[in-house]
Amino acid sequence: MKASRGLLVWRCLSLAWVLFLSVVYFWPSDILYAVTIWPPFVWAGLGVLLALVGIRRHRSKPQIYLIAAWIVFWLGFGDEKRWLIDRVGSVPEAHLVVVSLNCAGGSIEAAAEAFKVNPDIILFQESPSEKELRKLAEKYFGKDYGIVAGVDASIIVKGGAL
Repeated sequence: MKASRGLLVWRCLSLAWVLFLSVVYFWPSDILYAVTIWPPFVWAGLGVLLALVGIRRHRSKPQIYLIAAWIVFWLGFGDEKRWLIDRVGSVPEAHLVVVSLNCAGGSIEAAAEAFKVNPDIILFQESPSEKELRKLAEKYFGKDYGIVAGVDASIIVKGGAL
């Protein structure tokens, strides 16, 4: 009888804690920031440990429900669910290739090197003239490009977004 009373106390403490944390995470406030600074999986792990006290000898439905409550708390308030979904069912992201190059005083050969990696955006410092850059862009990108050329710097974008 004494063992079941102690087990009941542990279960009540665990249930009270999961309810308290659910309220705190659902309605965050500055007063309880010290509680919510810890991610929900930390609290869920501690709560499951509390719920597991005595499970070998006194396994019962309320104890299983309590463990399920902690798992629901973790899944409901934790960011890990989004992390797992992103990792399992994710589509590869599109990548943007940006090249930044100093053309060493307007070297056309240096500028041509930047086009060889098939970039989406090229940023030139000490760039060649606009006329020379347009020739290079048409050679590598065709007619589908945008260019902003200045005295000392230029930008070329594949797809004509400029």
